[in-house]
Amino acid sequence: MNESAVELILIIIGGIGIVIATFSYNGNPDLHNCGSCGKYLDIKAKRVWYEKEGKKVPFCTKCDRKHSG
Repeated sequence: MNESAVELILIIIGGIGIVIATFSYNGNPDLHNCGSCGKYLDIKAKRVWYEKEGKKVPFCTKCDRKHSG
């Protein structure tokens, strides 16, 4: 196997890993929905975690300001 074949295999495996991670993230609403307003939080969004009904849930920054202020 030459070097370009190895690189191609690694790119394919990495792409499959990214697709699986994306589906996993979007399939679990506990990771991407604000626990207060229900707003969708993308991967780059800043979130603050609070305990709610014995479970840690993310809050968006707007709801965090309302909650702590």
